[in-house]
Amino acid sequence: MTTLVLPGDALPLPAPAPSTTLHLHLGPGTAQSTRRTQADEVEDDASKTFYVARKMGALQTSNKRRKVREGGSEVQTRIWVNVEAKRYVPAVGENVVGVVTGRQGEAFKVDIGTAQVAQLSQYAFEGATKQMKPRLETGTVVFARVTSATRDMDPEIECVDPKDAKAGGYGQLKGGYVMDCSLQLCRRIMTTPLLATVIGALNAPYETAIGMNGRLWINGASPLATIALKRVLEAVDRGIIEGDKESVEAWIKREGVAVR
Repeated sequence: MTTLVLPGDALPLPAPAPSTTLHLHLGPGTAQSTRRTQADEVEDDASKTFYVARKMGALQTSNKRRKVREGGSEVQTRIWVNVEAKRYVPAVGENVVGVVTGRQGEAFKVDIGTAQVAQLSQYAFEGATKQMKPRLETGTVVFARVTSATRDMDPEIECVDPKDAKAGGYGQLKGGYVMDCSLQLCRRIMTTPLLATVIGALNAPYETAIGMNGRLWINGASPLATIALKRVLEAVDRGIIEGDKESVEAWIKREGVAVR
């Protein structure tokens, strides 16, 4: 059941099960706030952190569970408000596909589809030092993670995994094709098996990078295979096909989409 929220509404959060640690990540359309509540047993106000909606739309959540060494498990929960927005609003922790547009001091200027150009430090790469810094030319495509997103400053991105400072899939994307799509399609791909269903129907190997900023990087074994995946995803994005296995396979057969 879809929950519709309005600006200022408190967001319902899932209660973690016993021996489970909940890590919450706020996405677009949400914010953390603090309100003062009067405790019955004390005279002073107590601060309580809660989360509110900043925009009107459908509340969406995604959960990833993994076991931890100490026993039990932890759940990575991302919560956001799904709105019909055309421009991407950056949120800390989200992955983006960007295009280098130039340099500014010791940082690259990267277009990630926001109102401001993002800043990518030359040291925000695995193993980067003063003697060994990446040289990215204008037009280079990068897969990065948003590390800072404030209203009055340019967003900042990095090409390392914060858990171990390794590349972890981030960095320069060579070859392939950058496809523009709706923000809703990106979030659908990240929260459903849509992409796996489409690739399975095409029966061809692919490399992909999903940016939450409305950009997908796809790289097939051949230009024909890359174009085939692009055509199917565009059809899903436009609502021509639903995205389930049967409708995808039927559309591929009807349109004569070939990968080789």
